[in-house]
Amino acid sequence: MQSPTGNRARFSFLLLLIGLWLGAPQPALAAKLCVIIAGDTLDKNIGPAAEQSLHDVFAGFYTNVPEPMLEIDQLKGQDFTQNQIVDSINRMPVTSEDVLVLYVFSHGQYDDKGHYFVDIKSKSPIYRADLLAAMERKGPRLRALISDSCNTYLPTGKIDRVYAAPSFRPAERLSPLFVKLFFGYQGLLDVNSSSKDQPALCIPGLGGLFSMTLSLPYTDEMLDGLFETEIQKGSRLGNTIKAINFVPGLFFSATDQSRSWDEVLNYCQNQFDTTYLPVFQSLNVAQKISRITMPAETSVPAGISSSGGGGGGWGGGGPQPGRFPPGTVVTLQAGDIILSVNGQAILQLTDYWNSVKTSGTEMHFTLQSAHDGNVYHLKTRLFDSSADSRFGVLAEQMSGRNGVLVRSVRRGYPGSQCVIVE
Repeated sequence: MQSPTGNRARFSFLLLLIGLWLGAPQPALAAKLCVIIAGDTLDKNIGPAAEQSLHDVFAGFYTNVPEPMLEIDQLKGQDFTQNQIVDSINRMPVTSEDVLVLYVFSHGQYDDKGHYFVDIKSKSPIYRADLLAAMERKGPRLRALISDSCNTYLPTGKIDRVYAAPSFRPAERLSPLFVKLFFGYQGLLDVNSSSKDQPALCIPGLGGLFSMTLSLPYTDEMLDGLFETEIQKGSRLGNTIKAINFVPGLFFSATDQSRSWDEVLNYCQNQFDTTYLPVFQSLNVAQKISRITMPAETSVPAGISSSGGGGGGWGGGGPQPGRFPPGTVVTLQAGDIILSVNGQAILQLTDYWNSVKTSGTEMHFTLQSAHDGNVYHLKTRLFDSSADSRFGVLAEQMSGRNGVLVRSVRRGYPGSQCVIVE
């Protein structure tokens, strides 16, 4: 039993603690990325491409932003309407330190009121300006409307026709590229994949080409399977696209982690000009990314930059003396050269694709490390052959020598967990 004097002392001490707590600086709420991904997956012409692109962009955010920092909503099918998109914007728990992103894949046109997306169900326009206004009312530090859609003029404003466009794991840290692009800017970013009077380009089996440039998470063996399928069907696309230098997408790339928005969009435009458009020369189009306004650079909120960071790798600081001992677990990195797989010398890219596809669950390979220049014998356990990628390592043909050059490694895939044998 406590005496009254003891109770008063405890009460006074409690009041003192509360006073000190109230007077102390309170920790700032962590900034978030609030993302809405919306697309017309019902339309017979672009539905499959929309479905794939929505998945890829979702994966781009989900694998780069830790879950506590990510609010994400996806609208497709019957939910792709203006009311649903605006409702999703209004529901987002956005503060003045947060970023609000809306990504749209759909048919697009423009009239005297400006660019709009097509609501196939109601045959009504979803005006870009209305969506931007709804986003502005939330008061985020940066609002970004990024879309992959056509931009062809329809003067009547009545949509009586539309122009058809010719598994991952959550992130542990916020990637440096996302720190730079989404928390290093404020204001408005308004980008569409085509300029006025131009169609957007897409491949039904893969998605929108602009979306692919941003966030293509495919690996070489997946693309090889697509090419072979198209070639077997006698598709001109299959034979032509075989020669295209596909890129892993900026959101997934292991390099160029400090690009500005200007550099991102210039890069995407360059991909259109040099790799994609030659496939579609018969369309007689010169697709240009439409940039209505660019955000202003600003300081990154406290606590954001420290959460950035890449995957494992062999270490840093260039080539190092000595060798890593057997048993060391390493992540392949851009610049590594894969020389052989399961004893099969890799002479060209198709050798690499076929060796990975036909390998048993445990794959052995030799590799020249970009980190120290040494050649290592490694092993890893591949995913099942039914997975979207068994190895998760995108490589490219090398000129004038054997082996394939590693371009990027998907986080959480076998390429990020390899064991040095010798």
